[in-house]
Amino acid sequence: MRKVGGISPVYGNLSISGDAISAVPGQPGNWTWNVSGSGIVRVVLDFGGGYDPNIGFDVLLFTIECPVTIISPPGTATLVSPSGATTDSTPT
Repeated sequence: MRKVGGISPVYGNLSISGDAISAVPGQPGNWTWNVSGSGIVRVVLDFGGGYDPNIGFDVLLFTIECPVTIISPPGTATLVSPSGATTDSTPT
């Protein structure tokens, strides 16, 4: 993507689409980043030379989702098939 005179072939006039007040969600001025995966220990937002030094973030947050472990009493368990049917595996 190459912009010419502040006009982007994808986002149009960057004075509008690149501005936080006038941009609609998904345009450069109103962008949401989502990063997910296992084993991520760091996310770096690195802006090289030539970018607006007055960049700002409205909401900058992170969440940690811990894996859920369900411990059943010995000898009991409920198995759920891909169809959603349940099977009691309690020994008889």
